[in-house]
Amino acid sequence: ADDAIWQRRQQIFDSGYELVLKISVISSELCPVLSELQKWAAADGVDLIAVCQATGLMTIGLNSHPDLGVRFLDRLRSRVESFGGSAVALRIPDALRGSVDAWGTQSNALPLMREIKRRFDPGCILNPGRFVGTI
Repeated sequence: ADDAIWQRRQQIFDSGYELVLKISVISSELCPVLSELQKWAAADGVDLIAVCQATGLMTIGLNSHPDLGVRFLDRLRSRVESFGGSAVALRIPDALRGSVDAWGTQSNALPLMREIKRRFDPGCILNPGRFVGTI
């Protein structure tokens, strides 16, 4: 992507959107997913901004009541995970910290990741709870 896309993406962070998500989908699903997101946002009164790349990467910013943000994220994850996509929270409002899994779906590699964490951080002092599966 050219610099304009990355500058627009940065504007989402600079504009102070409370919830910022990185969505990865197959490129053929990009437009349908974005269209659905816009409909959900309009129906729920959520302020939504999106920057999309033809590769299937999308960065969205949301401003809403925290409960709506959680519901929106859950619905979005359900939609994109149905075909192998993902939604990762890059910024979470303080009101949602601890109640939202930033990484989303737990992968088959979770037991391996937990064992690596256990071996290299037995005291669990390095960013506890901030990785996949709240590792």
